[in-house]
This record gives sequence, structure tokens and C-alpha cells, in this order.
Amino acid sequence: MSTQERTESVSSGYIASKEDGQPVSQTVVEAVAEVSNRPVVPGDSTPEDDASMPLPPLHEAVNPDALNRICQSATDDTEMRVTFTYCGYELTIKNGAEIIVCEK
Repeated sequence: MSTQERTESVSSGYIASKEDGQPVSQTVVEAVAEVSNRPVVPGDSTPEDDASMPLPPLHEAVNPDALNRICQSATDDTEMRVTFTYCGYELTIKNGAEIIVCEK
């Protein structure tokens, strides 16, 4: 995850903020990888990792292009929330930029 993103652990979940110019779908995958301690792609794991199974493609849970388009349309004047499940986590995207990751 980029150091410019705001990330924090809170009692209700893990919060990550999308970096300017970065697709929200990328931030979602990076946040779940961080929380689950799983690699995003197979090459990021080592044989001795307990959690060496990489994350499945995001498109198995949600259409990443549609998610990006919906979140790009968010403005400061609108209240928008998108919630879906991915890899056993419930993800809520608020106003197109704040991603909250909670275990289901």
C-alpha cells in the first residue's frame, strides 16, 4: 500500500483511503491483502508462507470497471456507499474514496 494512503485499524474494521489517480478497485485489493496478510499475485508469496494463497481476482466478487466508474462519479456533495463481499470480508466504499474492510 502506498504510504500516501490513510490506513488505520479501528474496532469496526480497517480503513484505507484511495490515493488520487489510483482506481478504487486497486485500493480495495491492496487493503484486503493488508488485512488478510495474503499476496495480491502468486509471485508475492513464498513456499513457507501460511497464507501463501494469493487473493482471487476482484472480478469474482464485483466488476472492477463498474466499481471504478461508480466511485469516480462521487462528489463532495453526494453521500454514496457501495458494499460487497470479497475474500470473506465485507467492504464498504464511502464517497468513492474511503474503504472500510470488516471481517464477515
